[in-house]
Amino acid sequence: MNAKTTAFFAYCSLLVACGTTTTHAVLTGVPGAPRGGEVQVIMGDAPPPADLKEVGIVQAVGHGTNADLEHVMMGLKEKALSLGCTVIAKVKIDQGASTASGTGLCMRP
Repeated sequence: MNAKTTAFFAYCSLLVACGTTTTHAVLTGVPGAPRGGEVQVIMGDAPPPADLKEVGIVQAVGHGTNADLEHVMMGLKEKALSLGCTVIAKVKIDQGASTASGTGLCMRP
């Protein structure tokens, strides 16, 4: 095996071992100031608290080593906090072999 082939396989190994999580939002309401703290997650079709305003739809997508529930939930919560949200409702998670995604409805008081 020559040096170019070895370098190529080393590069491919790094790509497979790496992971990223990207987040997105589509605003359907007015966001609040970014905040810290906890975000309540309401899975599936359970109803959200009635006294909250809808801010938008948030999505997190994990690739590679971040294609798991932990990284996707962390991405959703970070995005919600950046929009001033305290709750993510109607959360749905899809997980594949190398990609996982989650979406939910971001809400705030």
